[in-house]
Amino acid sequence: MARPQTVNQLPDPIKKELNKKLTESSFSGYVQLTEWLNSLGYPVSKSSLHRYAERRRLSLIAGSDAPGATANIVDIKLRCLEIASLCLKTDEKLPTDEVTKHAENLMGWLYDQK
Repeated sequence: MARPQTVNQLPDPIKKELNKKLTESSFSGYVQLTEWLNSLGYPVSKSSLHRYAERRRLSLIAGSDAPGATANIVDIKLRCLEIASLCLKTDEKLPTDEVTKHAENLMGWLYDQK
């Protein structure tokens, strides 16, 4: 079996359609989108699609695909983690995945505001 392609290697028309589908599905449905790409003859893994979608979603949040947007994305992610940890502050140590889940919810909320 051939090694799965990264989404960045897709032809521009397919990538444009994928971006549209990602936006319409609120960046969910990776299994269906992976199956769709595979049916078109592009062996993209679900993991590769998820990584691409996350970068795309964050670049939309940052409002730019410019090189400086990466720094903004990191700042936004760190701020969301900080807010989540403060909101969930208890006397007990919380599992990292719980804090991360709340930070991702904040990131999702930011995306929905765009």
